Amino acid sequence: QDYVGPVKESMMGKEKVVMEEPVLLPDTAIWHPVAPDMVFENNEKYFQWYNNEHCPDAGIDPKTAPTVGIILQKSHINTKDDTH
Repeated sequence: QDYVGPVKESMMGKEKVVMEEPVLLPDTAIWHPVAPDMVFENNEKYFQWYNNEHCPDAGIDPKTAPTVGIILQKSHINTKDDTH
């Protein structure tokens, strides 16, 4: 039985999905859920963003705010499964 014909017909006139290039993450990095970039490659880049952009925008004093680190697997970031 031919399944291609009916599927092809059902797709006629529909908008095509545009594929985005995959984002390749380094094996080790620093991730923050509200950071504009996916990950930071080192502490210096992370703290530069955190102290100079995130904290002022969020009303946080970086000198007194606690720092908490959680180890995640790369797959949690790739799949956006970071809410548990």
